Amino acid sequence: MRKDVLTIPNLLTCLRILLIPCFLYFYPHHHLLGMIILLLSAITDCLDGYIARKYHQVTNVGKLLDPLADKLYELVLAILLMKDYPLFKVILCLFLLENTMLLCFGYYIYKKKRIHLDGAHLSGKIATALFFSFSIIMLVFDLKETFLSIVMSGGLLIALLFATIYYFKCLSQLLMRDVYEN
Repeated sequence: MRKDVLTIPNLLTCLRILLIPCFLYFYPHHHLLGMIILLLSAITDCLDGYIARKYHQVTNVGKLLDPLADKLYELVLAILLMKDYPLFKVILCLFLLENTMLLCFGYYIYKKKRIHLDGAHLSGKIATALFFSFSIIMLVFDLKETFLSIVMSGGLLIALLFATIYYFKCLSQLLMRDVYEN
């Protein structure tokens, strides 16, 4: 058990979670240091997944912690960006809707049928990658009220909408699974 928890990927993920309050503390007052922390978090996100797969260190703890870290960062970034980028208010609402649906609907299905989604799907991975990429670009280059920021925000909103619809469809299929099988 301890061996499965104390892996390098899991420790990197824990570091990423611990960097969230550091980012929130430094970003408003020391913009550059905040951006370095955010970049370090993005690097640890790439590294933990790569190391886990390459060295067969994928664990149940990691399967829980990694998406949790992603979602916490997405929440923090959406809240920060909605002040200067109006579409991020809609993005934040859709993000909260999607994750509430995944948590509540997913928990209900698991309790009722003991089945669950098999992790992130391509549409969710694309939405997460765009979320981080566009957010970092917007924070670094301060693209307020530019055509590029509107295009990036709109693209992210569309990707998030597709992911939400896809996950809703997957959860609905899980819920109806034995109805179709019987």
